[in-house]
Amino acid sequence: MLELTDVRIVAGFLVSGFGVFLTGASLWKPDYERPLPEALEVIASSPERWRWIHLWMVGGIIVTLLGLGGLTQLFLVAGGLFTAPLASCFSPPEH
Repeated sequence: MLELTDVRIVAGFLVSGFGVFLTGASLWKPDYERPLPEALEVIASSPERWRWIHLWMVGGIIVTLLGLGGLTQLFLVAGGLFTAPLASCFSPPEH
């Protein structure tokens, strides 16, 4: 049986994953997008920052994947297919 608490937990994972990912993304420097030799010099000047950014971004991805797994489980418990919301995005509108 589907309970509101389950939905809130899954929503918490999805929102938290987004927040954790954005924390890492907010530390990103435009200098990292220069041509490779220049970007490597910028990265070498602050390797701790580079690692910190990627740890936050990978962490956000992992938390989001856990949330998506929970969302899939919620759809299955509710008696539907986990692809149903995606399928509705691609089906032609009814007239």
